[in-house]
Amino acid sequence: MRRIRARRTISTAVAVGLMVGAGLFAGGPAAAGASSPVDTPGGLAVTTVRAVAPVAGRVSRVSLSNGVLATRESNGSEEAFYRRMVTATPTGLSVGGPELLGPTDDTYVGPYPSGDGHVFELYRYGAGITSVSSVGDQDDRRSFRMGADLDSMVEVTGRYAVINGTNPALQYVGDLGESPSVIVSRPIRAASVWGATLWSATTVKGVMTAQDLKTKQITRTISTGLPCVFKELQAVGRWVYWSCGPTGQAGVWDVTAGRSIEVPRGEALIGDGYLVQHDRSTGKLMLTGFQDGTANDTHPIGEVPDTAERGVTWTVDRFGGPVAYIAADQGVYLASSGVARQPVAVIETEASAMTGWANPWKATWLTSRPAASWKIVIRNKATGTLVRTVTGLPNAGGVSGSATWNGRNEKGGYVPNGAYVWTLSAEPLDGKGPDGSTSGTVNLTGGAAVARDFVRRDGFGDLLAFTSTGFSEFRAGTGTGRVDSHEPGSLDWYGADAVTEAVPFDDVSGDRCNDVLVRVGSGELRVYKPTCGGALFRTTAHTRVGLGWNVYDELTSPGDLTGDGRADVIARERSTGYLYVYESTGTGAFRARVKIGTGWKGYLLAGAGDLNGDGKGDLLARDTAGVLWRYAGTGKGTLATRVRVGGGWQGYNSLVGVGDISGDGRADLLARDTSGVLWSYKGDGKGLFSARVRVGGGWQAYSRLA
Repeated sequence: MRRIRARRTISTAVAVGLMVGAGLFAGGPAAAGASSPVDTPGGLAVTTVRAVAPVAGRVSRVSLSNGVLATRESNGSEEAFYRRMVTATPTGLSVGGPELLGPTDDTYVGPYPSGDGHVFELYRYGAGITSVSSVGDQDDRRSFRMGADLDSMVEVTGRYAVINGTNPALQYVGDLGESPSVIVSRPIRAASVWGATLWSATTVKGVMTAQDLKTKQITRTISTGLPCVFKELQAVGRWVYWSCGPTGQAGVWDVTAGRSIEVPRGEALIGDGYLVQHDRSTGKLMLTGFQDGTANDTHPIGEVPDTAERGVTWTVDRFGGPVAYIAADQGVYLASSGVARQPVAVIETEASAMTGWANPWKATWLTSRPAASWKIVIRNKATGTLVRTVTGLPNAGGVSGSATWNGRNEKGGYVPNGAYVWTLSAEPLDGKGPDGSTSGTVNLTGGAAVARDFVRRDGFGDLLAFTSTGFSEFRAGTGTGRVDSHEPGSLDWYGADAVTEAVPFDDVSGDRCNDVLVRVGSGELRVYKPTCGGALFRTTAHTRVGLGWNVYDELTSPGDLTGDGRADVIARERSTGYLYVYESTGTGAFRARVKIGTGWKGYLLAGAGDLNGDGKGDLLARDTAGVLWRYAGTGKGTLATRVRVGGGWQGYNSLVGVGDISGDGRADLLARDTSGVLWSYKGDGKGLFSARVRVGGGWQAYSRLA
């Protein structure tokens, strides 16, 4: 836990002259509040963005990350942390006013902006404990604690921090997110974190590794052929700066090109396509660009005192921003690099994998450069149908954003359960280069019920099965054309409750979960309403549809036959072979039956859902010769002229239109042969099926499949 300190106002404002350079050689120093341009190398000028009257004060630390400028300032009696927003626009840089983050003292080290709008400090608890905590965040505090004394902050990017400790001498990598924890604790080595990737030196010369901090897996091992065990690493996108020590060889490994770019030796800080060093002989900050694969352009960008410290009084914004430094006049100056930056990229994403009844899907992300705006497009994974577009502006720092989705479409209606693909695009704030993008998958479980989906609310159809001994269970569709795990129900479907027919149906109770029609031995037809995702029990809440349904020897639901968006029931009269349709009212009741055909005796029927992609329910019927026919629904409560699907189907004693179990959004078919083997037929969306695939044997144990 971060120690809570009393908030108090600094009595006297600290003067910080924020000067913005007009071009590549822009810099300072200039007196705070100067009203005229200051000559700089190359004839370019520094102009005053904001003049602050100088008072007795001192800026002792400056940090800059993704547009967040954090400083430690003193008025001579008190110290405090401040935050200012630096914005890179197509026309230049602008600096916002100071925000007081809170007072500080010698027990705290910092501040360290993380690139996502947060600013962190390190606190020495004393014997063997150091904490890393965000400051100035009342609603989103982030922290983690390491069991060692503080040695140094190596780096913090987004939600991850690398810190070296003493007593014991270990390196800690911490997660500053919603579940704070120490991810890695290991012997100290050269390391750098960029997004969720931890770059680390090994004990082998020229070899470094990349580790995914979310999975804790090593994703890359790079053998560079370079001459030393790396003493320092700094990562920015495709660039990994390496050094053999303060006086040793140094370079930048281009991960994309797979080669090293030699750069000047000595202490350096890397930016996007460039590095900065302090030339103590001249007092200049020298910038070397290497974005074109060579390091042959070195020039001054500013002037600092001999006592200037890397990462303390001068720094680099790794997220494509400028260089910041404290000049001898205590002014804080910003100098643009003038180097072409890499395209904006999403370097870290945190997104929930599922959205349910009460918990909307949430996503946050961090971009490599400030973004002007972002957009998320959400599509059904199986069909590609666009269901929602969410737009917004980035959060503080211009590089992080967050979005939520409640499982509804643009009009506020629930979209069907199942898998959805979201794609994020982020527009660069400076208008240069393409939009950054990333994508992922979210499983919706709190939306509208999908045909035949009962036990997982995953958008895949399920199979309902009964044994002759009165046992019921669901077998869940896998999305791969099969059914697997059991969802056992009742063991006591016997006596007056013995099941003579069952029809998996749509949602008639309004809870966005499917219901089941069950006919018992007395001829009573009931609507059973299982709990969402639950099994079917004899004691499940149900209502009576009516009596006298024993006159039918076939009951099935083809889906919507009448065009009102609700599933209907088809019934074949035992004595006459007449076929009737019962139109659903959507409340568990049905309108009076309508005869839609004669001569249906001898057919094995299966309500199949929408087989041909026209949005209407279809019926499959196998005749006595073994030919399978498809009767397409017309949307008017009738069936179109039959179309031949194929012959040789006489070997099956059960056909079940099971909905989509293959994961492509199209209705599929299950068929059990006379030896008890269950076969899967994948629908092609045009009314036909692909070659059958064996699901498994032993299915003769079930007296009824539905």
